[in-house]
Amino acid sequence: MNGCKNTSKMKKTLFFLAAAFLSIFMKAQDDAPLTATITFEQFDKVVKGIELDGYNCFLTAEDPSVFSALFTVNQLNGSLGAFNLDFYDMVSSDRDNFTPVKEYEINGHKAYLGTNNNIAGGETPMNVLIILYPEQKLTIMINAEVAMPVDTLDEIVRQINF
Repeated sequence: MNGCKNTSKMKKTLFFLAAAFLSIFMKAQDDAPLTATITFEQFDKVVKGIELDGYNCFLTAEDPSVFSALFTVNQLNGSLGAFNLDFYDMVSSDRDNFTPVKEYEINGHKAYLGTNNNIAGGETPMNVLIILYPEQKLTIMINAEVAMPVDTLDEIVRQINF
């Protein structure tokens, strides 16, 4: 019976992640095509090559304005997207959806940790970590269930080397 509850929770969270990515894709598609200096093949290789106990990247996708990946860490769900560098400005200006609560650096890159803000609207509570890669003209955004430790998100970012 517990397995069914966990499966149901996972499906609900994956549905939320897919819906969140769809919303982000729609916003991103209003912008110019992705101008990052990395290719989808490089992105795919990096996110599938992360070595972390319990990490499994099970889906990657390419869109003209974003590269994306869905992953789990010890059965907790997360998503990772690569957007144009100005994506952070767009996301951070929409306080209804994202509020940064901590600013720091990971591997010399600016990072902003926050949460999604539409919990009252039925969204699953998620940590959101946004990292800027100006050399690659790129913003990486990770969404993950709040039960996934921020240290785990930071470790994923430490392994993102383009």
